[in-house]
Formats: sequence, structure tokens, C-alpha cells
Amino acid sequence: MPTYRNDTGLPIYTTVKGGTVFLTVGQTYVTEYILSDPNLTLVSATPYYNPLIDYHRVVSSGPGDDKTVSISLDSKKVRLLKINAAEVDIYLQSLSNTPPIIQDWGENDPMIDIETDGKVSSMIIQFSASGNCYLAEYKAL
Repeated sequence: MPTYRNDTGLPIYTTVKGGTVFLTVGQTYVTEYILSDPNLTLVSATPYYNPLIDYHRVVSSGPGDDKTVSISLDSKKVRLLKINAAEVDIYLQSLSNTPPIIQDWGENDPMIDIETDGKVSSMIIQFSASGNCYLAEYKAL
């Protein structure tokens, strides 16, 4: 999310994704987009854009060792990566929220994306056997 400044002697309009921004003389503007307007001076390249909110490694010994992972309400999408052959069921919020959002997740599809859009605060993961998976939370992807 770079920071730009209007170093021209005049107020300017600059185009950004989704619209136009008006900048007075000397005004700074922080955006998640890289702008190419020649009237703007790049003040700082930071903070850098990073859509990843959090990353979790989930390890289970198998049946009866359910794992609950807290999910940020800022998460728009959760990406799950399974790295073994155990089948997995995934529930949103509660085991009573049936059917599970993912059921009998097997080895044929090692990566799954789940849209959460700030509506999910936890996921419960059940493994059919000893195994693990990775869960990444994203602002957008």
C-alpha cells in the first residue's frame, strides 16, 4: 500500500481502481494500488500489500481429536491445503452446523478455498486418521 504525494503546484485528479481521487497541493494518498500518474511522487513503497491475514498448521491424531481453528472476521477466504491421505470433514462455527461445508475431503483434491466473507469465526476440522493440513486466511485472493 504505497503512499503518494501531489508535488505539483496545482490540485489534481488521479484515477485509481474504482474511481477518481482529488488531491490538493502537497496532499498524500495511501492506496493498495501501484499508481503510474506522472503528477504523483512516490513517498513510500510501504506498507507492502499482503492479502494473508494468518496461517495455521493443524495436526490431528485422528478420530476424536477434532481441531478448532479461530478465523478472523476480516477473512474473506480461507484456503486449506491437505498434505496426507486422511479424509477430512470441515464444519463452520459448530459441529451441529450440518452438513459439513467439506465432507470426506480426500487426497484427490489437495487444495480447497472456502469463501468466509467475515461470517465465520471458527472452523472445526475432523480427521479420519492421523494427519495434518494447513489453513491460510486471506483478505482477498
